[in-house]
Amino acid sequence: MKRYNKNMLVMPANCVVMDDNVMEYIEGGKPTNLPNSSSYLSRSACMAKAKSLKSQGYCVNMTQTEVAKEIHGHAIVLYWGVPAALAALVTGHPIVAAGLTELASHGADGISLGDNPDRAPLVAAYNAVWVLGSD
Repeated sequence: MKRYNKNMLVMPANCVVMDDNVMEYIEGGKPTNLPNSSSYLSRSACMAKAKSLKSQGYCVNMTQTEVAKEIHGHAIVLYWGVPAALAALVTGHPIVAAGLTELASHGADGISLGDNPDRAPLVAAYNAVWVLGSD
């Protein structure tokens, strides 16, 4: 086994070692990555999935609707691209346009959900997509 540093690591006296379960408890949840599904083109399916995720302890600092909007936004952009109605809607709204561009650049990677809402441009994109969504 190679040693990269022969010096001993000195930790503060009040340092506490934690395992994954304790860290998850302190941090408040756990991230997840959902596989893409065409069922998420439906807002009601997204709401049902968000409710299920929340009940399992995921996305603790997000509302059920915020989780559903993120799932739906990924699905719409992946399966439909950026619809013309949405492109027209965001004209003159650079934050939403930036969010849609970012969303489109990694839509096929699955839907990565953490405990907190995404950055403002992505949240603006999710909200815009949600308005035009369907059930």
